[in-house]
Amino acid sequence: MTDFGLNSYVTMFWHGNNSLGNLHGSNKPVIFPSETENWLSRWMISVHKCEESNNSVNTNGSNTNKMNASIPETNNADKWNFDQWLVGFTDGTGCFNVYVNTKNKKINFTYKLTQKSTNIQVLYFVKKNLKVGQVTVEKTGMVNYLVRNIGHLKEVILPIFDKYPLLTRKEFSYNQFKKCLAIAEDKNMSQDEKIKAILLEKLNKYHTTFEASSWRIPLTMTKDWIIGFVEAEGSFYITVKDKDRYVHGFGICQIKDRIVLETLAAQIGVTSRIIWNNKGFYSLDVLDARSLKLVKDYFFDTMKGVKSYDYKVWARSFSHKGNSAKLKEIQALIRDVRKDPDRK
Repeated sequence: MTDFGLNSYVTMFWHGNNSLGNLHGSNKPVIFPSETENWLSRWMISVHKCEESNNSVNTNGSNTNKMNASIPETNNADKWNFDQWLVGFTDGTGCFNVYVNTKNKKINFTYKLTQKSTNIQVLYFVKKNLKVGQVTVEKTGMVNYLVRNIGHLKEVILPIFDKYPLLTRKEFSYNQFKKCLAIAEDKNMSQDEKIKAILLEKLNKYHTTFEASSWRIPLTMTKDWIIGFVEAEGSFYITVKDKDRYVHGFGICQIKDRIVLETLAAQIGVTSRIIWNNKGFYSLDVLDARSLKLVKDYFFDTMKGVKSYDYKVWARSFSHKGNSAKLKEIQALIRDVRKDPDRK
């Protein structure tokens, strides 16, 4: 194989109108790893070919942040579904919040996506596609994409999540968000009554609601959702497996939604086990050669933000498999760019 020097990795990150290829699932049954097969045997597991629709949005939004950012181009609409990608990304890093100010009797609603400032470009990518909301920068080094306008929430955001439901426990928060919004718009209630009703609704915490609807996850998880979820939560990495032996890996974690990781692994085709970490979360770590090749092929040319760089460097570095010295250099490069994207 060609020996790519370290400098070649630095020039690999680009944005463009790159085709994502066929991102839709097949209609073949999903085969789950043996440890979950019995648990899921009561369901007929199939992967539905996702719809090839990509609704356009004409609502204008404003952006108060003047920071320049490189925004990835939207790929051809018949190749992927932005809405499903957004739902996956939100399942990974988003939230729906209801804020009540009892003193001023104000009720505010916010759809929020959060990333490190090194990945601000992916939030501009979202804003470019939705055409509403704004990107803000915090002193903490985090950046947010926010939609607070009630009209934009109702006309742009909610229809997406009604059509393509969230697959993690955030579904509960979304449904609660909608209930509170309906209360706030009830013309038959006074403002005091609305605030009281919303505060009571917010006292309802997640318990078993998600478990009751989790059966549909294997039926509705599409590749576009997976790409968005991995964009937010996944990691393409190089690690030390034994003393001074560097190897490739792919990992993703969830606090409680184990079935999400199980379905994701089955969709990609990897057989790595889901492990409960003593730190309090489930993790899927892929380290075997066969599964890593499946991961590498599955996510080829799909990432939108800084993870696009991570993936490209990670994937190209397979040509150095077995060369721990070179892989150690590449590991350091990936970590440096995560801290400072200008180093790429």
